[in-house]
Amino acid sequence: MAELVSTCVCGDVSFNIKGNAVPLWSVYCHCESCRKSHSAPFVSDCGFKAEDVIFDLENPPEDCMSFKASDKGPTRWFCDSCGTRVLIDVPSVKAVCVFPAITPGLAEKFPPTGHIHYQEKVISIKDGLPKHRVWPPFSPDDKVDLIEE
Repeated sequence: MAELVSTCVCGDVSFNIKGNAVPLWSVYCHCESCRKSHSAPFVSDCGFKAEDVIFDLENPPEDCMSFKASDKGPTRWFCDSCGTRVLIDVPSVKAVCVFPAITPGLAEKFPPTGHIHYQEKVISIKDGLPKHRVWPPFSPDDKVDLIEE
């Protein structure tokens, strides 16, 4: 399989997702942190093993910056030139979240299997997918903390 390529709006930042990589999760996140950092009511994201994303988080390119939502929060990477959210480093699960919006073909290849942090929603979504109170449900069969629609 061909690698998937993610780029920011201006093209200064890019990374590849290995062609044989399968996400640990593909969800819609409704947490306040994601909503605020993306200026959106919810965010679609896919989590991949860190080794499946070819992007050096130890030595980021000069055109990237990072910030933390809190001391306990993940590191959010964005392009210093255009401000596009590029990825989120989640060291607690040795994974990185990437965003289908900047990765052509990712949403079609790995559509979201549910919603997380749904109790923090600002709009209701009626799509038949499971709604979870917390993160992470790593499988569509995970029935932990489901919210009834």
